[in-house]
Amino acid sequence: SALAVIELSALVRGRDFERAMVALREVRAARRISRLLDKPGLDTRLMAIEAIGIVGGAGARRALQRAFETCPTLRETVAAAQALHGIGITPDLDRLLERVYGHRRGAPAELANLLLDIARADPLRLSGALDTGALHPSLQIQLVEALVRARAVSAIEAVRRSARADDLAVRAAGIKALGVLGGPGDSDILDEAARHGEPDIQALAAEAIGRLGLISLSSSLAEMLEAPHWEVRFQAGWALAQLGEAGIGRLKQIAAREGGQSGPHTAQMILAERQAA
Repeated sequence: SALAVIELSALVRGRDFERAMVALREVRAARRISRLLDKPGLDTRLMAIEAIGIVGGAGARRALQRAFETCPTLRETVAAAQALHGIGITPDLDRLLERVYGHRRGAPAELANLLLDIARADPLRLSGALDTGALHPSLQIQLVEALVRARAVSAIEAVRRSARADDLAVRAAGIKALGVLGGPGDSDILDEAARHGEPDIQALAAEAIGRLGLISLSSSLAEMLEAPHWEVRFQAGWALAQLGEAGIGRLKQIAAREGGQSGPHTAQMILAERQAA
């Protein structure tokens, strides 16, 4: 049964497990278990998908592909895609994302793990889907986040384009991603974002500049310390503090200014907190 296969995979390891799987393939276990895919219970079908993925082999590939294409629920589609990926078959990403977008109740949590696995194994496949421009913004954000979690530097061009997207939520995700995957070559994008009229975009740009240590943008950060929004000033101040002596020197200059301006107050607070730490 499907449950027996799952339990076996938890109890047996190494060569004994491989021998057991070979024996199951010889008796066409995947084909037998696949009959459960037509049963009415969702849990039964999910268990069958997991078990088929464990058994592997040509029969498993056919059964999982059928499940991926025909199963009625999104959870089954994602589970089948995960199982296919587990046996070395990259699922049809366009079809998967189309189903996710068409699902009104939102994507299952397993989708994030699947996208992460794909990003680690084939980041350009994921960035290619991101570059199509046809995806809903919520899906674009999930792809960007998966690339960041996978530290997929090879997909940096797609991330850069996201950081300049028209949709503000996608742009925010892209800018945040640049703070992890980017480098000095992203100064222009982050400087542009730092001067954006949306405070959330400015704050994320400041945080990314600080994380990347982009000293060339210290003047932009200093200007942001005069922004009307507290979060922008705070992130700009902390970013300057991350730029080493040059950034600290800039903070001290700003803190020494006279008057009731918000910039000096923020700089003084950052310096005090840094000293206390």
